[in-house]
Formats: sequence, structure tokens, C-alpha cells
Amino acid sequence: MLGRLGRWCFRRRWWVLAIWLLAMVAGVLSAGPVFHGLTGGGGPKSLESVAANQVLADAADRGGTVVAVIDRIQPAASGVDTVVRVAADDLRRVSGVDTVATPYDTGVPKAKTAALIAADARAVIVQIQLGKLDKLARHDAVVAISDRLHKLGDELVGAGQSGTQVRVGGSAALGKQANDAVQGDLALAEEVSLPVTLVILVFVFGGLVAAGLPVLAAVFSAGSVMTVLLAFSTFTDLDNNTVTVVTLLALGLSIDYGLLLVGRYREELGGGYAPEVAITRAWATAGRTILFSALTVAAALSGLLLLGIAGLSALGAAGVSIAVVAMLVSLTFTGALLGVAQRWIKPSKRAARRIARYGDAAEVGFFARLARMVQRRPWVTALLTGGALVGAGAPLLSATMHLDDVNSFPRSLEAVTVAHDLADRFNVATSPAVVVVARTDPATLDAWAARWRGVDGVTRVAPADRVAPGLSTVNIDVAGDPEGGAARALVAKVRGDRPPGVQSWVTGDAARLTDLLGLIGSRLPCPWWYR
Repeated sequence: MLGRLGRWCFRRRWWVLAIWLLAMVAGVLSAGPVFHGLTGGGGPKSLESVAANQVLADAADRGGTVVAVIDRIQPAASGVDTVVRVAADDLRRVSGVDTVATPYDTGVPKAKTAALIAADARAVIVQIQLGKLDKLARHDAVVAISDRLHKLGDELVGAGQSGTQVRVGGSAALGKQANDAVQGDLALAEEVSLPVTLVILVFVFGGLVAAGLPVLAAVFSAGSVMTVLLAFSTFTDLDNNTVTVVTLLALGLSIDYGLLLVGRYREELGGGYAPEVAITRAWATAGRTILFSALTVAAALSGLLLLGIAGLSALGAAGVSIAVVAMLVSLTFTGALLGVAQRWIKPSKRAARRIARYGDAAEVGFFARLARMVQRRPWVTALLTGGALVGAGAPLLSATMHLDDVNSFPRSLEAVTVAHDLADRFNVATSPAVVVVARTDPATLDAWAARWRGVDGVTRVAPADRVAPGLSTVNIDVAGDPEGGAARALVAKVRGDRPPGVQSWVTGDAARLTDLLGLIGSRLPCPWWYR
């Protein structure tokens, strides 16, 4: 069957190339919506922490936030307040902006405006709260807000504040900056890896045309994959990890499969077969290897579907699809390319010499000798490879699980620097370890939360906030790692001593990590590993 497929693509080469060209164009057009729609990972609503976040999202009429740190200024200097107020008025007119808060707002309690000035009195923050927006509208709003805030830096320099720096962060800005970074990193990876791969394949095949076929197939595979990701994004959220892993997987598999097919085709040519016969024989042998390889990769990735976590399930489903796409590109597109470039694809001289000398090139060479050695000593081979795998996995014994949060991103992102500025200079935690959500008023929740102020390890119990009528939250910060053992132990204590008489949920970083590890552990054969 695979031999007939290869021969058909060889003969109908222009039809096959036209189909994949359309797929490539669709993939390029899909790239923008895919990257603009990336979100953070989540979890099933059956988890208490996820359910709590959903309750907050449903009750609030607001979306993400953008926070700007205006650094290296004198907040009380003449003219600074005027420049910041003008910028704030411009920001309020941006579509999607709900509120804007600055240290120079009038009619606001002094405690709130003072909290927007750094402890060293060398910086201030501007907080922009977005309304509820869809992914693309939020992206456009963040772009407009970021542009205006960066322009504010130049205006402050003109007002006499030389050296002013404006850094833009917050949850909405972090998402946009991370998506842009992923898109840029993937483009850089392709720009570097594909030429290097092409140079290596030129030496392997001894010709530019033969070397270029696997690389060209990889480009079409990576381009076409965006259409698949866009389709997945219509019914599930995709995060940065999904796009990165899937795109690189498409590149790697396509180059590997293309290399195997082109190499086998040249060997068949070296055996004296005509091009059409050679491609039939190559696809009947190497094509079968590719088919089983793709199915193996798909089967392995399908295990992620069983974990019940949206981000991992999306990664598994997209990975399975990409393995199939890479297989289809290799078995069809590569066959069509060989038909177009057949006059420039020369037989493998090395294979021809081996066939002339030994009769079957597959029975000689390094890998043939390795296969015979493995079959003669199977138990020794199993012990050695098993020991190597155990040694490679040993570092996982000391691995520490963490959420994919702001600390997972490089400090080169403005939003990450802003998060650290808020924690170090404005005493604002990047994310609280424990958040209690309760269907009650703030005063009642404050009275209950007072009991946690003297608990070991608790550094702060914030005043309760009203989210909506009859719904309030209170944040509890802990010393040290907000996802560490002490924080997770506090989650267990809080869940065992909830606000009486009202419906409540416990969320926050420590609670989310506890719930996710418990879910993963319940789906794996070694649940104790994730306790």
C-alpha cells in the first residue's frame, strides 16, 4: 500500500504539491491568531482551586491588568504629576480599559495613592484594569496601552526627569510579551536549525538538491501545523508550551522522516532500479518504518489525554495530530518532490558499491553489525541500556514541582522585571500562596481570617476584598516559597477550618499546585511520587 502511495505521489506530483502549498498558505495565515490567542495553563473545574478561579471570573466584570513601573524619577518634582495625568486620561480612552489608577488621582484615599509610590521614592506605578475582553481584543488593548506607556517615558524626560525608565507588566502584558517571545524564539530556532541541518545533509547526501528535500518538507510541515493548532484553539486553550513543543516536534519528525526516505530512495537507485520503481521500493520499506514511528509517537503522546488537565490534554491531542501530519508530509510531499527533482537526485555511490560487493547493502555496515551484536547478547544489552536510562532519570528524584508562573519566564521580559519590582519595592506579592473565596461580606470574612495572623509562617493576611455582592476574597501570604511545603501545609489547614456557614473555596498558588499534583498522581501508577 505504501509503495503504491509513493508511486502515485511521484506520478501526480503537481497535484500533491498544490495541495500542500494551499496547506502551507493556510498555516501562515493561521499563525497570527494562534499566537495572539495563547493563554496560560488551567485545570479541570472539578479541582477546588480551579473552581474558585472560575467563580471569581464569572462574578467579576473585569479582565486582566496592566501595571507600569515608572522608574528613576522624582515623584514630587514639578510637572511629573501633569504628564502622568495626561497619559492616564489617554489610557482611559483606550477601548477595553475599565479603570486607571495613578499616585496623582484626586478624591482617592491617601493610603491607596501612597501604595503606588516605591519605598525608595524613586518610582511610581500606574495600574490599568481591563474589562472582560476576548483574546484578540485583549491583545489589541495591551498593544495600545503599552505603546502609550512607553511614550510616557519620553515625555517625562522632556519634563526634566532624565534617565526615566518605563517597564510594562501585569497579567495581561505578561501574556502578550510571552506570546511574542515564543513566536520570536521559534522563528530564531528555525532560522538557525534549518540552515545548519541543510549543511549537514549536503555532506551526508553529497548534493544540495537531495539535502534540501527533507528541509523543505520540514518547512511545510511546521507551516501546516499552525492550521491544526488553530483548529484546536477553537475548543480548548493553547499555552506557550503547546505551540513550542508541537512546532519543534513537527520540524524534528519531518527532517528525520525525509532523511530516511530520500536516503532509501538513493540506495534503490544505486541498486540499478528506475526512479519510479525505486520510489515504490523505498516507500514499501522506509515508508513502513515511518508509519510505525509516527504511530508510536502518537501513542506515547496520547497518554497526556488521560491526565485530565486542559493544557496537557491539548498538548497530547495536538502532538498526536502533528505526528500524523509529519508522516503525511513525508509520505506524500517528499514523494512529489522526488518526482520533480528526479533528474538531480543521483544514486548513492556507497550503496552501489556495497550492493555490487555484498549483494544486500542492508546486511553490512555499522548498524548491521550493531543489530547482530544486540541479538547475540540481548540480556547484556537490556541491562546496559536499562542502567543508562535509570541514570538519565535519576535527577528527577530531587526535582521540585512548580506552577508555570511569572518565575518560569526569563528576566528579559519587562513583565517579569515589573513583578519583581512590585515585590521588592512596593511590597506587592506577585501571587498570594492562599486565597480564600467565600460567599459572604468582607467584614465577616475579615473576622474569620484574623485567626491566621498568628500562625507560624504566615507573613500577612490582607484585608478582605468585595468582588461582587455576597462574594469576597482574602489573601494569605507565607514566608518563603509560595508553592513550597509550608504553603501547601497551610492550604490543608485552611481547608480544614473554613468560614462557617457559607460556601467557600481555597485557591492561590499553593492550592493550585496541591490540586494539580493530586490529580496527576491519581492518574499515574505511582501516586506517592506527587505527594
